[in-house]
Amino acid sequence: MSAPPSSFPPLRVLLERAVHDLKNPLAVVRATLEWLDTELGARTDDVGDALRDATDATGRLATNLDHLRTFARLAELDGAPREDVDLAELASLAVQTVASRVSGRSFELSGGSATAHVDRELALEALTAIVEAAARHAPARSEIEVRIATDAHACEVVVAANEAAGVEAQPSGTLPGSGLGLLLARAVLEAHEGALGVASGPRAVRLVARLPRTVK
Repeated sequence: MSAPPSSFPPLRVLLERAVHDLKNPLAVVRATLEWLDTELGARTDDVGDALRDATDATGRLATNLDHLRTFARLAELDGAPREDVDLAELASLAVQTVASRVSGRSFELSGGSATAHVDRELALEALTAIVEAAARHAPARSEIEVRIATDAHACEVVVAANEAAGVEAQPSGTLPGSGLGLLLARAVLEAHEGALGVASGPRAVRLVARLPRTVK
């Protein structure tokens, strides 16, 4: 295969422009669906269900476009500003975001504070992707436990749903149906010298985001 021409833009630039160009029409589609749902009186029949399903799908598409934009940012992570961030605070924000996207799940946040030296925006997107993957993989009416844990060298955000049902390790940090979300989370964590652990079963999932701990 021949090399691309010298004028061919870098992959990062292509991703950023593609995301920008796709998000605008997607936002119009989503706003139109929400308007139709309102105009039709929030119907509870098949038409209403179809509109809500389509609205949810456009929301997930928008999230995936955000993931692609973040992949582009990862190429410049070495120069990005990092700061000491309380992972408990980020986990709480991630839970709030996922709770607004995924219905029929309850969330419990536990554990104390844990400080890691990270790019705050990237770390928040990674944790949100992890919590959302667990919530979407778990059965309806599941409780999603998000727990902060620390040891001498690292801090962890452990996300578990129906863990008692038994889970098995999945290769390479994958989870059936997780799409770009966990790939992004793993890339962000590894860029911060961390790791993502994944175990899942038919009705259970346990995800562990591990980052080096900032000791004060």
